[in-house]
Amino acid sequence: MTDRSQFIVITHNKRTMESADALYGVTMQEPGVSKLVSVNLQRVGHKAGSAGHPASASA
Repeated sequence: MTDRSQFIVITHNKRTMESADALYGVTMQEPGVSKLVSVNLQRVGHKAGSAGHPASASA
């Protein structure tokens, strides 16, 4: 089913986020200024996997 579909899940659950291919979010680095943030976990996992280290992302 994932070959033909995309799923959008809104969560702060760490285990759910670990199973995602990409993460998107909004952060406020300074008051009143929002910034969109995205992380492609497939690319992170590929780079980390080739170096022999597990992929990890933290925000």
